[in-house]
Amino acid sequence: MLTDRNRLGLLVLLGGGLTLLLWYLAPWAVPHRIFGGEGVLLNPFGHHLPQGSLPQGYREGWLYTLFYLSLAWLGLSLLLPWTKAGARGLYFAGALGLLLFLLAYLLFQESVAQVNAGAERPLLRRFSLGLGSYATLAYGLYLLLLARVFSPGGLAFLVRRRGVVVPLFSLLLASLLGGVLVALLKESQGKPKA
Repeated sequence: MLTDRNRLGLLVLLGGGLTLLLWYLAPWAVPHRIFGGEGVLLNPFGHHLPQGSLPQGYREGWLYTLFYLSLAWLGLSLLLPWTKAGARGLYFAGALGLLLFLLAYLLFQESVAQVNAGAERPLLRRFSLGLGSYATLAYGLYLLLLARVFSPGGLAFLVRRRGVVVPLFSLLLASLLGGVLVALLKESQGKPKA
């Protein structure tokens, strides 16, 4: 029989594994969206540049800094359930995940603003964060939810809030499926037919 600490550790490990998979498969940012659904997709593991390249003057160094901070956060969150902090430590890790997402948003907006500064007409008009960045937000919320559920009275909280919990879990599964589809489409687009 699994103890609460082991169940918590396994649930955090499952969420961390899904997050790492999404980070690998999905783009973290799309600084230059092109009409027709194409765009420059940034990922710390490599870029997908369908037409041309990154806009002149675009700095992508923020992505690697954020990626290493996110990896450290993920490692910390995976270790916390096995320490004395237990579920209480997950509150800290979840809040840190929300701050990492906010940092990603601010750094991305700053990188786009640097390219558009001084231009008569903005070079980057259609841009957004990608699924990889939102995976950080989803995992942070997941950690906060786990911390609450494994706190005293947590299961009663889960039953009372099932109208919120079920859609959040569905969103996490849909994000994973979206990451897999992006990876499949990314590989199949660039290969010539034999």
